[in-house]
Amino acid sequence: MKSEILERELETYFRQQCNKLGLLTLKLNVAQNRGWPDRMVIHNSHTYFVELKTIHGKVTPLQLSVSGRLATRGYHVPVLRTKEQIKEHLEAIKNA
Repeated sequence: MKSEILERELETYFRQQCNKLGLLTLKLNVAQNRGWPDRMVIHNSHTYFVELKTIHGKVTPLQLSVSGRLATRGYHVPVLRTKEQIKEHLEAIKNA
């Protein structure tokens, strides 16, 4: 049985897929302001936020709070847990 994929493996795959599709992605590391989504994707003058978690990874209350604040401003922050979800989401961004 294959062990669960690690979050850093999802990060690597996410970056590779963005590069393959020509999407600009940035790792968000907002100093003194924790809870922000892992990644930001920019494509065709639009900005998208993404949280990457393993299958059993938990979204923290702080992350939920930040996602809620972003939602009030019109942003949806999906939690992507598999390579398949990453691929589907990024292809949808590319084709939007």
